[in-house]
Amino acid sequence: MSGIVSFHNFLITEKSNIEEKEEIFSVVPVKTGKIFGVIELPILRSGKVKKGQSVNIYLDNYPYEEFGMIKGLVSQISTTANNNLFLTKIELPKNLKHPTIKKLNIGQL
Repeated sequence: MSGIVSFHNFLITEKSNIEEKEEIFSVVPVKTGKIFGVIELPILRSGKVKKGQSVNIYLDNYPYEEFGMIKGLVSQISTTANNNLFLTKIELPKNLKHPTIKKLNIGQL
């Protein structure tokens, strides 16, 4: 995969001690395919959520009044719950752009 290396801790040097399984960086792809998010859907009142259903997403770091919301689609729901939560995959629009509001410059989520 080609991309940009993004360090989680910029204080790490070549003489730093790293714990086993400690994540120190991520590779952020330059070219992306489909963008998606994963949510934890509480089992309580989840019976009406179906594949293909529209989802309105409000982001804490992007005020709704200025940036609007992102519309997504439910593309997959786990068949069994874990800790009373269903993992649910949400497909997001290309470029994360709201039709009437500013484009969101979101890097690694």
